Amino acid sequence: MKYRIENCVYVWWTSFHLPAWTRIPTGRQRVLKDDNVSRRRSMFPDPAQLKAIPRLFWLVACTQLLQAGTVGGFNGLSADIIKETRGSTDQIAGYTSALQQVSFSVDTVVPK
Repeated sequence: MKYRIENCVYVWWTSFHLPAWTRIPTGRQRVLKDDNVSRRRSMFPDPAQLKAIPRLFWLVACTQLLQAGTVGGFNGLSADIIKETRGSTDQIAGYTSALQQVSFSVDTVVPK
């Protein structure tokens, strides 16, 4: 409740007590102020702007997308893979595959 009141006070203070030159205009304010209709953005980006982004960005983004898909597919099939490759029962394969999805954090305590 305390943070809601602080947020309301902050919005009120920035809306009415700050000088206009210190306020950052929102996208809606820019569009309403802009009288040139042709400058409004379309739903799709301009291909020339996409070409300006470095290739390394696209490489990392596509790699992460493909890795996430591969890991998701493996997580769905890991119990079956464990059962077939290790010859274990359904129950043990299920427990083992569930443990693969848990990340453990080991913190070492150094005595003073």
